Amino acid sequence: MNDNSEISVGQRLRRAREAMKLTITDISQQLLISKKNLIALESDDYSTIPAEVYVRGYLRSYAKFLKLPIDEILANYNENNNNPDIGNKSDQQSFVVAQNECKKTPYIRWISYGIGLLFILLIIIWMYDARKSGKMTTELTAPEVNTVTSDTANAQQPQSQQSVNQAVLEKKVDSEAVVPTGEQKNIDL
Repeated sequence: MNDNSEISVGQRLRRAREAMKLTITDISQQLLISKKNLIALESDDYSTIPAEVYVRGYLRSYAKFLKLPIDEILANYNENNNNPDIGNKSDQQSFVVAQNECKKTPYIRWISYGIGLLFILLIIIWMYDARKSGKMTTELTAPEVNTVTSDTANAQQPQSQQSVNQAVLEKKVDSEAVVPTGEQKNIDL
């Protein structure tokens, strides 16, 4: 038989690391995997690693770093570890636990919905009140026009201009009074 199939995955990793004259600390710094997990991988003690997905990821990274065939390392791991539960919980169990936790606290979701609806309702009330009080108007209003009466015009103009304006206003008032409704008369100034 081949020498690689007789030794465990952890022993292969340790031999490759020692052949490259690297320490656990060197590997830990390069791969950003804790020393505790690297020691667990080399000793084939996968129970200290939280989930199988981490074990597979660490094995893949470690084998790639040591230039070992990744597929072969993972195949060896699968052959030697028939138990799918590695660590405290399997991936499916941890998903079920998380799903059950969500079912226990549905009131949080309903409270969030209630707060959102309350917020929307307050905005609608505010807009209705602002529109009703006239603060929020979409209608355009005509600007106020300052009308000049004959008294204010007389106060602002010289005496000769005042007499001309007075005559024009009197003529305009007289001509409008004479014109019957429905007809308009042009007045030349």
